[in-house]
Amino acid sequence: MAGEDEYLDYEQASRILNVRRETLYSWVCRRRIPHIRLGPRCIQFSRAELNRWIEASRVEGWSHASGAR
Repeated sequence: MAGEDEYLDYEQASRILNVRRETLYSWVCRRRIPHIRLGPRCIQFSRAELNRWIEASRVEGWSHASGAR
């Protein structure tokens, strides 16, 4: 259905973020990453929320194009 968000499990989210599942478990426990808790052991991640979180976490660095020294 168009406009509907996709929900991911730990395995799928860890692949998208390129981190180990253990790292993702830690981030969820510390509330460092957006997630949905459907039960004590049922966690899901919104693909749209993960994409927004990634963009918000972007750090602009030095580049040759900017002429920074």
